[in-house]
Amino acid sequence: MLKRKEHVIETALNLFLKSGIQGTSIQMIIDKSGISKGTFYNYFQSKNDLLYGIIKLIHNKVIAKRKEIEDDPAITGMEQFTKQTMLFSKTNKKYNLFPLFEQIFLSDDPSLKKLFQQYFFHEIEWIQNQFVRMFGEEIKPYSLDGALIFNGIIHQFMRVKTISKKEEDQFYENVVRYAAERAEEFFSSMQQTHKAPLFTESLLRDWLDQKATTPMKDQRHFDTAHNTLKTAILSANHDTQIEKGLLEGLEFIEHELKQQEPRTFVIESILLSFTAHASEWKETLHHYKKALEPFM
Repeated sequence: MLKRKEHVIETALNLFLKSGIQGTSIQMIIDKSGISKGTFYNYFQSKNDLLYGIIKLIHNKVIAKRKEIEDDPAITGMEQFTKQTMLFSKTNKKYNLFPLFEQIFLSDDPSLKKLFQQYFFHEIEWIQNQFVRMFGEEIKPYSLDGALIFNGIIHQFMRVKTISKKEEDQFYENVVRYAAERAEEFFSSMQQTHKAPLFTESLLRDWLDQKATTPMKDQRHFDTAHNTLKTAILSANHDTQIEKGLLEGLEFIEHELKQQEPRTFVIESILLSFTAHASEWKETLHHYKKALEPFM
């Protein structure tokens, strides 16, 4: 099952890169993967849930490989940190994630942007923890500032890399070492001057804790309710035209929720029309309405 799920993820990733996230429908993914619609929804609740699965799968692969390096007694200190950091770039390059991240970043979908932010925050947290491990507990108050400085140097140098003819892996390794040295100098300077850090540990905790209360959680709850209601409508004994109208209403609500200011009165009007046909899925409709509340 895991292999098949990964096949769907890789197929979807290729389609997203070729046709864009918005230009790729779930049906296209199903057709290209050679699976049934039921199998897809057994794996993922929605397209956003699939994107979450892509990021989670690749992030887990990076974590596992970093652990292998950490457990190797022959690799320590800066060499260990450099090899672990390079895994992030190599994995992104292998799966061609940078164009996908760019689509997510430029998307108008708040839940997709939140997904990108959470991925970024976890990587910053990892860098921060590695700096404390390498340079000592005394730099911890400045570790978040240092992690952000390090990440900024990496990001800007790799943008410049596009006009460089140097071998990529060696270039990236040199940049990682250079950025880590600059971070170490920053820690030393801050300790000597006793200046207050710009960002504190509590801020990163706030960033990471957003996942429990942000639209990402609400969106996933809504996606589940949306697909459950869609299944209920398809399973009910409705006239073809009524079924078509109900499904179009669901799609319209989903589209309306992506707008900056969803028109509540329009959504409520559609929901009212649903009530007349909801005898077989009344409870499902109730849960759907509850899932809509955070967006109304």
